[in-house]
Amino acid sequence: MTELKYVKCNLCGQDNNKVLIKGFNTNLVKCKNCGLLYWNPRMTETEGVKQTQCAYDTQYVYCERIKLAKRKIFLKHIKKISKKVGKGNLLDIGCSDGFFLEIAKKYGFNIFGIEISEKEISYAKNKRPVVAKHIFNGILKDAKFQNEYFDVITLWDVIE
Repeated sequence: MTELKYVKCNLCGQDNNKVLIKGFNTNLVKCKNCGLLYWNPRMTETEGVKQTQCAYDTQYVYCERIKLAKRKIFLKHIKKISKKVGKGNLLDIGCSDGFFLEIAKKYGFNIFGIEISEKEISYAKNKRPVVAKHIFNGILKDAKFQNEYFDVITLWDVIE
């Protein structure tokens, strides 16, 4: 059974929302104060991380074919980023096995990654050992990076 908890608006902290869509276990609500749409109630952070890791570890290990298809997209975006930022510290949240980090490193960025899947990090250690040592295994808030340390922060296939 998934553990759910009622939450206030993440954006403004208010506890004043309107249900837009009633769901089976949760509702899509709109904050009456700031307009943010969010699910309420929702999984606790611990439950969310646990379920994400489970799904990732059992069925979501990227194959090399998918990476090659994404390579074109990653190259397009790293070129745009390089034009705007130049070089600097880049954090990729949900970095998988570090494929994008590897590309960013070739463009001169100091790379850092966050990944919750131990399988993906293990894969990175085998396929991309130079990149793997820059990947933190866990969630962002536990990484304890300095404020304003990164020039670029990316998330690829994380929000869904």
